[in-house]
Amino acid sequence: MNAALKLCIAIICAFLLTACFGENYDFSPPTVLVMDPSSLEDEELTETNIDWDSDEHYKKTTDDYVTFANSLEALQYEAEQQLTIEFDSQDFAISELLVSVWKNGEKTELELRDDRSFHLPAEPGEYILEVELVSDTGEAQYVGNILLK
Repeated sequence: MNAALKLCIAIICAFLLTACFGENYDFSPPTVLVMDPSSLEDEELTETNIDWDSDEHYKKTTDDYVTFANSLEALQYEAEQQLTIEFDSQDFAISELLVSVWKNGEKTELELRDDRSFHLPAEPGEYILEVELVSDTGEAQYVGNILLK
């Protein structure tokens, strides 16, 4: 009986250890979402320039990201609408997070609050939304084409 008990304990330990080795964590750059807090709808921004070093190195370069962003489908919002930046995961420490808009070749930085919310410009028109993330594991840039009504 003593041998059967030892065998059962060994089998249980083997199953427990196997479960630990089977886990797979993803430390790739996060997906960035722009969320409308009033409707809880979100839109995904597109990665343009990535230099991210975690479980593996991720690198992507887009030379003219403003032109690239103009080719994306326009996301429609109201002028002065409040939006929030969200990440699909956050296994990194944020050093800097900047939100800007481009219009007619001019870049305007938007005020980003502690809760990651910001207001879109007051003037209707077409803009490029840019989010720049600097973290302890690298840098990432995301863009979106937005149309303000």
